[in-house]
Parts: sequence; structure tokens; C-alpha cells
Amino acid sequence: MSLSYSEEQKMVAEGVRAFVERELMPHEKLVENLDKVPPELFAELKSKAIASGFYAMNMPEELGGGGLGQSLRAAAEIEFGRTTRALSVICNRPAPILKNCTGDQIDTYLKPVITG
Repeated sequence: MSLSYSEEQKMVAEGVRAFVERELMPHEKLVENLDKVPPELFAELKSKAIASGFYAMNMPEELGGGGLGQSLRAAAEIEFGRTTRALSVICNRPAPILKNCTGDQIDTYLKPVITG
């Protein structure tokens, strides 16, 4: 079994790592000192995550998510783990159970979570 990344996994990991280092890590000290993420910072980082394609990357592409499979998501999660959980959760990866939504549940629950 090989534990080395494929080229696609490397690309995802490098992209997420750059985002985490550039957008999330600079706020770690503030969040730790306040013991919360200020609402305006949360909104700013969420907007950047959406614009960068790192928001809802685990959801189906046809519904507006990133459509990443398990191995690519694992590479991304390793990089999100480089920062505090309070900041990494802003780049929402909705609960996989939402993929089981059907009918009206898709518009009521799934799509709003995917689009932020």
C-alpha cells in the first residue's frame, strides 16, 4: 500500500495549505485570546472559503459542492488540521448525512448548507 499522494491529491493539499496559512492562521492568536471568532471575521473567512472553492467541497458537484471524493477530502482535512478547529470549521464541510436528502429536503436543507 502506497501512502504517497497522487498528483491530484498534492494539488488539493497544496491549495488548502496555502489557504490555511494565508487566511486562517493569521487569526489564531486573536481567536484564542477572545475564545471565539468575531462575527465579522467569521463572515469574511466564510466568504473567502466560498470564493476559493474550499466550502462544502465534500458535497455533490451537481448541487454546487466541490464533489471531492474520499481521498481528496482526506488530503484537504490534513491541511485544515494545521489550524485551530474554531477557524477550520468556517470552511464548512457539511455532515455527509445531508447527501441523503430527497425531494423538498434538498432545497430546504442541503442547498442552503452548500451555498453558505
